[in-house]
Amino acid sequence: MLVNNQFGLNGSINIRCAIYCRVSTEEQAIMGYSLDEQERLLRIACNRLGYTVVDVYCDRGISGKNITGRPEMQRMLKEAKENKFDVVFCWKINRLARNLFDLLEMVNLLEKYNVGIKSYSEVIDTTTPQGKLQFHMLAALGEFERGTISENVKMGLLARAREGKWNGGAVLGYDIARIEGEIKQKGKGSKLVINPKEAEAVKLIFKMYAEGKGYKAIVSHINTLDYRTKKGNLFSVCGIKEILLNPVYIGMIRYNVRQEWNEKRRKKINPNPILVEGEHEAIIDNETWKKVQYNLKQSQGKPTRIYDGEFPLTGILKCPVCGAGMVINRASKKRKDGSVHRISYYACGAWKSKGTQACNSNAIRTDKVHEHVYGRLSEFISNEKLIKQVVNNINKETKQKVVPSQQELNRLVKKMEQVKRKKVKVQEMYEEDLITKEEFLNRISLLREDEENLKVAMYNCKEVIQDGVNDPIPYQVVQQILGNFEKVISNCETQEQRKRLLHMLIEKITINANRDIESIQLKLTDNLIKFINQSAEVSNKDTSVFALMTSYNFIIMI
Repeated sequence: MLVNNQFGLNGSINIRCAIYCRVSTEEQAIMGYSLDEQERLLRIACNRLGYTVVDVYCDRGISGKNITGRPEMQRMLKEAKENKFDVVFCWKINRLARNLFDLLEMVNLLEKYNVGIKSYSEVIDTTTPQGKLQFHMLAALGEFERGTISENVKMGLLARAREGKWNGGAVLGYDIARIEGEIKQKGKGSKLVINPKEAEAVKLIFKMYAEGKGYKAIVSHINTLDYRTKKGNLFSVCGIKEILLNPVYIGMIRYNVRQEWNEKRRKKINPNPILVEGEHEAIIDNETWKKVQYNLKQSQGKPTRIYDGEFPLTGILKCPVCGAGMVINRASKKRKDGSVHRISYYACGAWKSKGTQACNSNAIRTDKVHEHVYGRLSEFISNEKLIKQVVNNINKETKQKVVPSQQELNRLVKKMEQVKRKKVKVQEMYEEDLITKEEFLNRISLLREDEENLKVAMYNCKEVIQDGVNDPIPYQVVQQILGNFEKVISNCETQEQRKRLLHMLIEKITINANRDIESIQLKLTDNLIKFINQSAEVSNKDTSVFALMTSYNFIIMI
């Protein structure tokens, strides 16, 4: 259902309207595409039509290629299902989506919720066959336009790479400098110049690996010397390996390694990427580069340790110092008879990846953790009195959070109104030449940031309030989830299956400074409930109970 775009409809009809705005990164600089301008024009149109604006959904700097990566779009679709508005109003249909399939799917979904779509710039009326044809043509043109732009950009970037030019993107050891006289566009008008401090780190990494040092030793040493990554973080083992494999450091340009990145991710590696001599200065000499590549090739034959599901608590067991997920670490202990005994520990993942500068090992023996966690889980699942007590506490705490959350929401709403008034005031000051364009952009940018933070905070408050006004969580629901979970996990055929199921149930396990288990947080979510429903032998009698379960998502502390 699309709403006719002809202005002058009867304003006496109370139509609840949701405004949707979007700009991609490139479009933000183009006059007429800004979010504020889209919202302003749409609000004026809503006033003219007599629509009531119930909310504004803005995706800033996000491509229209698909709808899954747009948080505000996802929020809008969720609230459409909750019947919070009657029509979605956008500046152009291509603001909703440039992908024809996504657009048609969205229209069908909104029709299912009795929500219409209205465009400010296009006259659309799907009550007639001609109108439906026009809509499909506009949607197809939007996808074609996006594809054409993408293809032209790709051709330009490939041509630059073949000429040895840098196509943008930060890289350790270099700064990106502007080339005078070239147009400032994405990937254009930039070159690499050596950053002396960062180049020291790169040279040290190559030198140590050429001398036979391992990744962990290099990470620990370089982090201890207070060198940091391009983003100011500690170095990791993976980061060191990427540096050692990057030919940019010998003055080469490598481009188009991963083709169709958005569709295939890491699955489609180009066997013949562009590799040409670049315009930038090298940091590493060819002799060192060849020695490092030889050492890397020699290490490729060594098997990687894979523990599968043998240690199922990796990641959900948290370091008591830094909070990072703990991973497996093994140590060898020599017995008196000369034999070697291998001991397995859960150790801090940050320490294992980034060295002592990030954290300490804080290791805890795997057998100790497994015995305690499995024992406590089994005790909790079989203890009806304990389950009732936990459920009652959850319901009580949820109710207690409603009043302060409502107060906080009221405060945030007032704060949001203040921010919006400030935006209007700044706009007026700029239009009256009271402030410069640069000052206007700086102020608007800060206000937009405040607005985005307030939206997130308001959404969180609404979630807490909604949970509080829902019916209490029934004890029988929790008991049945846990009972069926125990049945399913006991029937797991492999350790990997058992590990995946435990990760679905356990949010995190914390340990204290004495390396004792402090708490186990269980998460009962829709995904876990559906999985149990499919895996357990649930009778027809239990089906209604499982349907009730899927309306709850909560955390249990045991």
